[in-house]
Amino acid sequence: MTIVDALTGLKIPVTTKALVIAMFAPNNNAITIMETTTSRPVQTLTRLAARGGVELVNFSPDGRLLAARYMEAQASQRSQANGGVPSSQVKIWDVVSGRELQTISPGSSPSKVGFSADGKSLITVAGQGEVVMWDVA
Repeated sequence: MTIVDALTGLKIPVTTKALVIAMFAPNNNAITIMETTTSRPVQTLTRLAARGGVELVNFSPDGRLLAARYMEAQASQRSQANGGVPSSQVKIWDVVSGRELQTISPGSSPSKVGFSADGKSLITVAGQGEVVMWDVA
């Protein structure tokens, strides 16, 4: 099965093992976890910050964790120090409990976020090619 992103037109493959999907909207801090078979929402993950929103998400291989990159809507002192590049945070969520487990603040805004095969590390890749591995175990 393939889902097509209505905004970008990108095709997102979904295997038959996928039981849930993460849905979010730009400029919104909420991520809704939905069952793929029933379209029933099972969890909502919401960060407390009021500015910015979810930019991208990625599940860990076992589906227990979700990494979400959030962009800040307005320039902060930190982003001005980075030459005007918007600051971002990556939050690790426990999908079942809905708890935020960890916040990562990379030096550069990552264009890609993904888990290692064992789910114990998160890899961020910045637009300039900077690759960083973070311990999330």
